[in-house]
Formats: sequence, C-alpha cells, structure tokens
Amino acid sequence: FLKIKMFVFNNCANDARVLKEAKTLTEAGHIVEIVALLDKKTVPDEEKEGFSIHRLALNPVHLQLIRFFGNPLKFALAYLKGSNSETEITAPKKRGRGLFGSVVMRMRIWNRKLRKKIIANRQAQFEHPSLMHADNRKLVLSAVFSSPAILSQVLFFAVAYLVFRSYRLGRWVVIKSYRYIKIGIQRSAKFLIQKPLKWLLLPWHKYFTYHDFYRKAMSWSTLHPADVYHCHDLNTLKIGIELKRRQKALLVYDSHELYLHKNRIFKPGRIKQMILERIERKGMNLADTVITVGACIAEWMAEKYKVTTPTVILNAPKFKEANEGVKDGVSLRSALNIPQEKFLLIYSGGITFNRGLENVIKAVSQIDDIFFVMLGYGNDDYLASLRKLIIDEEAQDKISFYGPVPHAEVASYLASADCGIAPIMNICLSYYFCAPNKLFEFVQARLPVLASNFPEMQKVIDDNDIGLTFDPANVQSIIDSIMSMKTNDEKREYYRGNTHSAAMNYNWRVEEEKLKAIYNRLIEAA
Repeated sequence: FLKIKMFVFNNCANDARVLKEAKTLTEAGHIVEIVALLDKKTVPDEEKEGFSIHRLALNPVHLQLIRFFGNPLKFALAYLKGSNSETEITAPKKRGRGLFGSVVMRMRIWNRKLRKKIIANRQAQFEHPSLMHADNRKLVLSAVFSSPAILSQVLFFAVAYLVFRSYRLGRWVVIKSYRYIKIGIQRSAKFLIQKPLKWLLLPWHKYFTYHDFYRKAMSWSTLHPADVYHCHDLNTLKIGIELKRRQKALLVYDSHELYLHKNRIFKPGRIKQMILERIERKGMNLADTVITVGACIAEWMAEKYKVTTPTVILNAPKFKEANEGVKDGVSLRSALNIPQEKFLLIYSGGITFNRGLENVIKAVSQIDDIFFVMLGYGNDDYLASLRKLIIDEEAQDKISFYGPVPHAEVASYLASADCGIAPIMNICLSYYFCAPNKLFEFVQARLPVLASNFPEMQKVIDDNDIGLTFDPANVQSIIDSIMSMKTNDEKREYYRGNTHSAAMNYNWRVEEEKLKAIYNRLIEAA
C-alpha cells in the first residue's frame, strides 16, 4: 500500500471528486489523508469513510496587520502578557472588593472598635453613669489627646485613610484617561493606518492566503511525510513540486478544469498568467501521472506542454439503478404545486454567473405550458438580479428557485422533472471544453438532456442519443430545443430510454477503475 496525501484549496466538505477519489483509494488498501482549509463550517480533523481530513487554520500576515491596527492596544497587552490569545485580555474579571475595598473595610471596623473602647474606658472612670459627659465626641477627643498611644493610632489611621482615598481618586482618573486615550488611539489607527492597509493589501488577499496555506501544508507534510502527493488543481501543484524535490516522493497532478482559462470575474494579468503557466509546465513535466476531467482538456494540455496525454477520469457520479433513491411524496411538482400537464424543465447546481441562466429565463418566458426550476444555491446579489429579470420578462408564474436540498433527496427532485438543462456559456476555454458533473447526474436520474453544443457535451449526448444541444448565446436556439423536447413525447421517451445504457457508461464505478490502475502502476514504479 501507499501513504497518499492529497492537497485541495477548499474546505473539502462537499468536493465530490476529491472525496470519491479518497474513498476509492482507501478501499484499494492505501492510507489517504486530505489536507484542506479550515473554516467556520468545518472541524480541524475528521475521519470519513476510512480516510482522514486535516484542515489547516490560516492566519495570513496581511489579516494580522489589519486586525492589529483595528485595536492595537488589545494586541499590545496580549503581547506583553505573553499570550497569543485575545480571549485572555477580554475575559471578564472575577467580582470582588479588591485590595482597596478590603483595606477600607478593615479600617472602618478598626475605627468602630477604637471608638467603643475609648467610650467604655471613659465610662469606667465615673462611679455613676449619670455623671458621664453626654457628648461622646468630646469623650473621644479628650481620650485621644490625653493618651499618646491612642493619638498615634488615630494619626496613623487618618494618614492611611487619606492615602487610600487618594489612590482611589488617582485610579479613577487613570482609568478614565486610559479609556479616552484608548479610544483615540484606536480611531486614529483605524483611520490613518488600517484603512490604507486594507486598500493596499486586500487586493492581494488570495496570494497572502495561498502563501500561508503553502507554508503550513509544507510544514505539516514535513512532519507527516507520504509516498505520493496528489495535488488537486493548479493552486496546490507548487506544494507537490517542492515536496517531490525534497522527499523524492511520487507526484500526481489532478487537474479538475483548464485552470489557466477558467471562469473568473476578473481576468488575471499577464504576469500572473505567466507564473501559473510556468508552475503548470514544471508540474506537468515532473509529475509521475497527470489526470484530468475530459478528453479535450487532456489534448490541449498535451499539446501545450509537449507531454504525454493525461489520463481522463470523468467527474461522473456514483451509479444508480433506475428510481434508486427516489422517495415517495418527494418531488418538485408536489413541493411547488406544478400541474402534470406543464412541461417541467430543471437546472441543478450552482446558480452563478456565466451558466446561461439569463438566456434560459428569456426563452422560457416565450413558451407556454412550461415551468422552469433552478435547483441549488447561489449568491444573494446574483439571485436578486435573476429575480429582477424574471419580473422584467413577466415570467413569475413559470419560473422558481428551489433548494438547496439534502443530498439524499436530490434524486427524487430530479426524477420528477421532464428534462434537465445544462446551458453553460462559452466565456472561457475551460467552459467550452467542460463535461460538467450535472450532465452525468441527469443521466443517472434517467432524464433526457438539453445542453450547450460544446465538444465534450455534444459527444456525450450524440454518442448515446440522450437529448439535444443548442447554442447557449442564442435565445431562439434554446427555444427551439426546448420546444422540440416538449412537443414530441415519443422522442422524449426514446431519449429517456437511452439514458439507461448511458448510465452504465458514465458513472464512478467505471472511472474509479482507471484511478486504481494509475496507482497500481505507481506501486510498480516505486
């Protein structure tokens, strides 16, 4: 067996491909550990289906600086106390009198006892109590000034009481002054230092965060070495390259997409692109095995870097028998009260930009007797923009968002639809070459498929005759494909029937055999 350490630059809570690969290799007899990121939703260490997940708590230097100048006094006190935790500074103190209160209380008790003693001694000098002077104050004063011992005690008490009263007043002044000074320092630090630091450093957040992950992953791997370092995506490849050099270990590069040409909000600059390309070129040449998710990406990488074509392991789900996992009473039609006569079109997955959802909404708004459901989760701002588009297209009674739903119920919701749609936009080469997991999930749910007419998806759909393709940038093309599927019941059932054989070909049971074969070759090479 081999000790395998996988690196992934996320929390690995729902990364289906990574978890499936780890489970497969564990069942094959290898020892697998995944090194991931720790966040508020996860725990540092986790055992899962025979393998372990170790999550690194990141604290990049730029966030330390920003936090420090948000409250510099707190961090300074923590440093002076020799503590790395802020909780020790902010923890509430135990209630009590304290030194000053205790001393004053003792003085008051002593004062009362002294007064009683003086009065008692003075009364004893008179034969009859009626002859005693009525004013106890005069008795006390006369006793004090007539006895040097008592006078010295009273003077000591007076001086001590004055000192402690002065201490209390001084302490109050210092505390008040400290509070105002503290507020002044904090506000000045935030305005003069923290804000400029945020403006300067936050654009580099990903780089600082990655450096912290790289540093801690290297440290952890040095303490706990492995035989094979399996790097998921380009953002972890540098770690594997360095560990292969230091430890003479084996390196597996698993590219989940065409990382250099992935979907981004902001395109990387020329320098960043050159650095990433250089890292990938080095990794491709040093890696003992390279894996990727599609034939088009594999061919592009082989031609780009002049290396052997990577092994293709599709991002396919687990095999399911027809209606497996479908629960009675759990369906989109019942949940959203959709009539049976309406054609139910479903999109499943991340509801995010460049997935072609805008054009599908526009297309659905022009078709009668149809209901479109977007099943999944998304950013609130993006969801708000889609809702506005739905209102603008006057399609509120035709379109709905639903979910996210529990993983165990996804099959039930998918099975209740008439057709699945995967409208990926051609906005980057990675999307153009993609074979998305959702396409294969529709197949496992035995749904006819409508998808973008890109090479990988077109090949899967045409080779298995399970649906139709369209131009995702052309609303009329989407309308035509939906209408063709909607109006021809016999053709739709024909496509649905073909999904049974396609489900046998596109599932993790087939793909995991390729992964096992790769590691068997690595054992032989080692």
